[in-house]
Amino acid sequence: MVRLKTFSNKHFKKLILVFALISFGFNGYAQPDGEKLFKANCASCHRATDEKLIGPGLKGAPERWGNDMVKLTKWVQNSQAVIKSGDAYANKLYAEYNQSVMPNQTVNADEVKAIFDYVASYVPPVKAGPTGPTGETGPAKETNWTFIWIGLGIFFVILIVILAPVRRNLANSAKAKQGKVTNPDATFWDETKDWIYSHKKPVMLLGFLVFLMLFVVGWNALSGIGVNEGYAPEQPIKFSHKIHAGDNKINCQYCHTGVEKAATPTFHRLTCV
Repeated sequence: MVRLKTFSNKHFKKLILVFALISFGFNGYAQPDGEKLFKANCASCHRATDEKLIGPGLKGAPERWGNDMVKLTKWVQNSQAVIKSGDAYANKLYAEYNQSVMPNQTVNADEVKAIFDYVASYVPPVKAGPTGPTGETGPAKETNWTFIWIGLGIFFVILIVILAPVRRNLANSAKAKQGKVTNPDATFWDETKDWIYSHKKPVMLLGFLVFLMLFVVGWNALSGIGVNEGYAPEQPIKFSHKIHAGDNKINCQYCHTGVEKAATPTFHRLTCV
């Protein structure tokens, strides 16, 4: 019985730590997200295919750079420095695209690798044909992992509450056989408080991870407030977007660099004027 009690304490500690670490890792802290990095830093001028936009398509770019990721990373971080170094391929690109200056990107080597790993695995979406009498197809549903994790958390709490009386009875039996004082009237919450008091460090770690996870979820939810698609206010400058956005199909991010990160579309004067 003593061994069973010891195992039970270890089991609770490991269960909490494993669950917390899995939740923490799930939120994307282990590896950089290539898709998000591509959309934030590259999508305004490049496609994830071999199709040209403002700059060349990024599919196959590492091969065109001779699989030299060190040089490719330097190019992404500061293209003009690579051009001034006399690199032949860099100068060829510069001339081919009318000496357009690629803005420097504040990404590290791991993030650059993640971007091109995403590009290498990217498959263009296939346009679905009519599926119903109206000829319309509904948008693909995304899995809401937040509710799944909340459900799993509730499940584990219920499981612990159900198993607590069994653990309490086994512990009291073990204490009785050893001649120790037992407390059969102790409630689940009494034992919970005692357990928390005797396992302060794991509880503090779990509390910090839960707070961090809730902070990230809350931040993502609040960041969408005030961001509206189709919003068309009165423009201070009467500028027609027909040529840029219509005829040339230039991505809005090329001039409005913060359009996906802020409630208002910022304007990059050096890029467009």
